[in-house]
Formats: sequence, C-alpha cells, structure tokens
Amino acid sequence: MLEATATGPALHRLIAAAMQTEGSLLSTGETVVIHRFLALPPQAGHLYARLLHRVRDVLRLDGLDPEDLAWVPLLEQEQLLDALVPWPRRCELLRVAELRAACEQLGLPASGRKAELAARLVDRRGYPAPPMRRVRHRTLFQRLQRLFLRHPRADFRVVILDELGFQRRPSYQHTPGPAAFTCRAHMLQWEQARAVLDATYDGLDPLPWLPQAQRWLSTAPPATPGGRHFSTRRLAGKLAALAARQLERQGEARAAVQVYDLLLQVPDVASGELARRAVLAREAAGDRSGALALAVVLHPRVDPASAVAVARTGRRLARRLEQDWPAGSTPRTPPIRSFTLPGSSAAGPRPLYDTAVGPLPVEQALVTLLTAQGRRVLHGEGAPWSTLFALLFRDLYFLPVPGMLPVPWLSGPLDVGTPAFAEQRAQPLQRRLAEIEQGCAPGRVRRTWREHRGETLAGARWNLADGDDLATLAQALGGPALASVLGRLAREGWRARRGLPDLLILPGPEVRLCQAEPADLGSGLLLAEVKGPGDQVRDAQAAWFDALLTAGAPVELWKIRRGEPSTENP
Repeated sequence: MLEATATGPALHRLIAAAMQTEGSLLSTGETVVIHRFLALPPQAGHLYARLLHRVRDVLRLDGLDPEDLAWVPLLEQEQLLDALVPWPRRCELLRVAELRAACEQLGLPASGRKAELAARLVDRRGYPAPPMRRVRHRTLFQRLQRLFLRHPRADFRVVILDELGFQRRPSYQHTPGPAAFTCRAHMLQWEQARAVLDATYDGLDPLPWLPQAQRWLSTAPPATPGGRHFSTRRLAGKLAALAARQLERQGEARAAVQVYDLLLQVPDVASGELARRAVLAREAAGDRSGALALAVVLHPRVDPASAVAVARTGRRLARRLEQDWPAGSTPRTPPIRSFTLPGSSAAGPRPLYDTAVGPLPVEQALVTLLTAQGRRVLHGEGAPWSTLFALLFRDLYFLPVPGMLPVPWLSGPLDVGTPAFAEQRAQPLQRRLAEIEQGCAPGRVRRTWREHRGETLAGARWNLADGDDLATLAQALGGPALASVLGRLAREGWRARRGLPDLLILPGPEVRLCQAEPADLGSGLLLAEVKGPGDQVRDAQAAWFDALLTAGAPVELWKIRRGEPSTENP
C-alpha cells in the first residue's frame, strides 16, 4: 500500500484537482491522456510519476526494479511510455563498455573517453543497445501543475513536502477565481512567448521576433492580479525591450525609439525599466530636446530607482541644452566609512579577504569582524525586510480578496509582491502601517514568529535571523522608518527590495574598528551598504539611501580598500 506522501499519490491528487479548475483548457486528446493516468493502478501511477520527473525522458529497462518492470507493459498500453527512442538519445544511456562494443561493431575507433565514444555514435544506428523506453506527455503534466498552482515553476513537490511535514502550509479560506487563462488559445500564446523569451536569454536574436512581440502586445489580454505569472503582454514587453536594445547596439536608434514609444503606452509593461533607455535612444536618434522632454514626463511616473537614472540623464541633457532640469533635487547621500581589509590570495568567484576563520567575500568578512567585537549583524540585503513584511502583514495575506487564494498549497495570495497587493487591501494596509508607525511592530513580529515559524510564507526567510533579532531591528529602526520601508514594498512589490543595504548592524556595545576611518562605531542600529574596490553605487541603492535618510534611518556607505594579505591568517 502506497503512502499518501509517495510521488504517485501526490501527483494523482494534484492532477485530479487541476482537472477540476483547468481541464477546460486541454484538448480532447490531452484529456484522454490525463484520464488514463488517473485510472492507473496505484503502483503503475507511482512508477509513471517517478519517471515523469526524472532529468531524462528516456530510461533503460534494466535499471528498473522487478516490481516496477512488471508495470511497464501497462504504461505502454496506455501510451504513457513507448519504445520509440531516437538513436541519438540511446547513446546517452550506454555505459563505456557498451559504447566501445557499439563502435567496434560499426567499425569506428573504440578508444577514448565516454563523451568521445558517444559523439561517434550520435549519427549512427543499428548498434546493439539494451531495451529502452521514452516517457511521454511530460509537457502536458508540467502544464497542468503550473496552471493549478499558478506559477510557471511550480510542481507536485509542494504537495509531498506538505504531506511529509517538511513545511508548514498556511491555513486559509479559499477564494475561488477565474482559471489561469480564459481560453486555450491564450494559454498556447503564453507558452510560445515564454519559450521565445527563454531562448533569447540563451542567445537567440530577439530582432526577428519583434513583429510577433508587437502583435502579442496588441492582442493578448491585459494582466490580472491573479494572472501576473501568465501574462503574455509582460513577456512580449520584455522581448520587445530586448529587440529595442539590439536596435540601439546596431545604430538603429530611430527604430528603437518607435519600439520604446509603444512599450511606454502598455500598462502591463514596467515603464521604469525602460524609461532611461527610451530617453537615451531618442538622444541617439538626434532629438536631444525631445529626449529631455521625455525625461521630464517620465521622471514622476517611474519607481524611485528608475527616477534616479532618468534624473541623471535629464540633468546631463539639460546642461548640454543650457536649460534647467525641473524635476526636483538630487538624492541625499549617506556618510562614508572607509575600511582597509587584508586581501586574500585564495581564488574564488569574488575577491576574498583574510579573516580569523579563513578567506571570505567582503560582506561576510565584515560580519566576522563585527561579530568578534560583540555586534550582531544580519546580512541579507532585501531578505530581512521581506521577512519583516511577511511577519507584519501575514494576516493581510489571507484576507478573503476574491480570486487571490484560489487553490491550496500557496505561500501567499497571488498578488503578493506586486502593486496589486496594496491596491486590493488599501484600508487594512493603511491601518497596519499606521499601527507600525505607532510602535506595534516589535510585539507583532515576536508573536507571529512564535505562532507561524516555518510556514511557507511568501517573503519569509526563517533561517536568516530569529524573532528576537527581527523584533530588535524593528524596535531600533523606529515605527516611522519601518512603516516607510514596508509601505514602499507594499506599493511597488518585491522589485523594490533591490538596493536595500547589505548589512544591518543591530544595537550593541560601542566598538572601535582599527581597520576603519572613522573608527568608532556607536551602540545603535546601523544600516551599511558595502562597496569593494571599483564597485559603484547603483541607482536602486541611491534611491534607498535617499528614502532611508529622509525617514530618519541611520545609513552609511562602507568603502573597502584591499590591503596586503594578513600574515596571521594566511
């Protein structure tokens, strides 16, 4: 008897549930395949589920246990497995001795490594090979899983982990909503757009796909708060932006301007990410006055990080045109503390620095240095803040907003991490931010941590710090500053986490850092952005410096100089 936590039963439950809500998106043939799987005996379904989620979609029969092997004929009969394994795929599964034997039979050199032997057989056929089978319909099952769980990368493992108790699933009342797509045509459109965009990230030239991306922008349905992961418009916008950038590189600035002008009119496309490029393309096309005018228009419409970039470009254009830049003052900058840390000769993906515990990247080296002096440090950039967000807004996650909690196994509502989260909970969110401003955060953080630690809660990183550390952070930062940070995360979504300071030095004893100038570090909370040699402050970091300083938060920029390797810690 298979346990409920086994792969087969878990996949069976998930697929059966998915058919209830997403079955109308499948073709008749796909529906038949799903019903064949659901009707399998438990052991056969368990075998197919395991094979379905292997890395390879081909397998050797001699690698199966006798009990599993007995179910292969039934899976072939139900057309879930077949023996039509292409010859180029067969050589992937052959062992070295088998590859050599195949090469000898075909009169090919039989020496060399496994990869060399397999390469000789790629275009050959007719050599001896053990019985193999190909697993069918992987794409179909992946489609149903992601549609039901409402995420492109979701799969049945969330069900297994939940059943095994390795994760705590939040308890919430379902709020049913529409299916991920209104029709099959929109689903296929999204799948094609996703495949093309992924291919461009792997090196495919986006320019030939620009006309198709423009058609998708005009014909695809608008994104909804619950369907953001399945928005063809969002994907088409990213694809068109890549094509516009390619046009810029090829010196076709006027064509790029036309693409950017189109993208800036599409609500589902994040204008902030495009704003500066649109201004620069217009300048490159010879319209410097138009570029300045566009910068002035876009500056108040984009997110703070993009506004920094647009303002920098706008000021430069205004100087060249001998005009004033009318869009406000420059961002505030934090105090600078300079460090000299002993560089390490050890090799690594990033420059390393010698510490008492060995070579470490610069942020971890500073954490080690401060910890040795009795200070508690959180290193996580945006992670501590998103964890505080999850702890302080957990009850808002599970308010009965229509369509945002349509299925089990979610870690939060479908709109969490997007501007729609704030829009759809405007009054409860404002009340909570007011409470945080008045000082409720430390107690609520401790209480939520105690009651819900370990839940699969969107944004929460339970292993980053304990509840007391996070409550101390909330207390030391102060209600107004904390409300300012979390309010921005709520209004802009998770993308606003970019640029938050690297290190959060919690209150503790005053220390003197002989490696630093100034050397004295006070006893209070300090937020520090760390920059190694040659690193520059990014626009998102400059925007957060301004926001945090305006809110009264203690922020510094730590600039690191690389010194001679330590003789004490080789």
